[in-house]
Formats: sequence, structure tokens, C-alpha cells
Amino acid sequence: MESRDVDMIIRKVASSQLHARGLDDEVIAFDKVNMGPILEAKGIPFPEEKRRKGFEGEQTFHIAFDPEERIVGYLEYGPDWNDAEAIYISSLQIAPAYRNTGLFLRLLASAASDLERKPFTRIVAGVQKHNSGAIRIYRRLGFSVDEDPASGTSCRVSADRSILGTRLVGKLLSRLSPPFGQRA
Repeated sequence: MESRDVDMIIRKVASSQLHARGLDDEVIAFDKVNMGPILEAKGIPFPEEKRRKGFEGEQTFHIAFDPEERIVGYLEYGPDWNDAEAIYISSLQIAPAYRNTGLFLRLLASAASDLERKPFTRIVAGVQKHNSGAIRIYRRLGFSVDEDPASGTSCRVSADRSILGTRLVGKLLSRLSPPFGQRA
């Protein structure tokens, strides 16, 4: 599936296809640029091998590319290992230049059409407590944000599956121009 916008294209890619499409190294490089400084500030080295191992699962990526085919953001999700009825957003990365542009909504819209066909009741994600920007947007979109009892450094965000179409997300998605989720 492919969606187009004025300045980007979003492609759906299964994690099993990242290597075949030559995207695994690009995602790792993108992650290092986005996550590296945050991890470094906490004295944690970037976990490249663990990240590569994560590509072996049943993850789905919706990857946004700029006109030069550089990754500018992605939304990664898959089944929640702790809850068979939930979809877990395992990573959401957006390049600094594309933050506050609606890219998260565009990625969510791209994922929504795929998720409509999947049997789940909730969408969940983990967010670092210090990531106030992500927490703010999740709350604005209607997700609940709770302390993660298993971690002293993160929160768990969650929403009912209906958030993709009937609440604020649906309203915000309908305002995007051109309508997203259409095939190019």
C-alpha cells in the first residue's frame, strides 16, 4: 500500500521485507539519529543488535519518505505480546524537521486502513516519561496515559480501537488535505 502527500510518500512494509527492500540499515540509521541523543543522555548505548532482532517479528511499518526517498518518519506496530487483543505501537519516529506537521496523523491514517482488517480491541504503546511531546499528542488524540508499573521510566498509553475513526483522530484525519490513505 502506498499513499502520497505533497511532500512525502508512505509505504507499508512488513518487518520480514525490510532487508529484502534494503530498508533495514536505513531504519537503523534513522533510529540512531532520532533515538541516539536521548539514549546517550541517559548513558545507554544504542542497542543495534536488539533493534535488528526486532525486525524478525510480525511487525508492520508505515514508513514516510521525502521526495529524495529518505526516511522522514515511521510508525511500527504488531501484536502485543502481553495482550492478544491489543496492537502494540513499538516505535514511532519522526525526523525533527517533520515534527508538528501532522506526519504522526498521516502515519496513523495509513495504518488505520490496514488495522481495520485486524482483530483487536485496543491500541497500546510505551512512552518515556520525559518525552512530554509524545505524551501531549497521545493525550490530545484521546489516548489514556498511565504510569507503567513495570518501569520507572515509562508510561503506557492506550485507546480503544474506535479511536481510529470516531474520536478526535478521525476528525483530525478528515481535515488533512489531500485525504490520506488513498492509493497513489
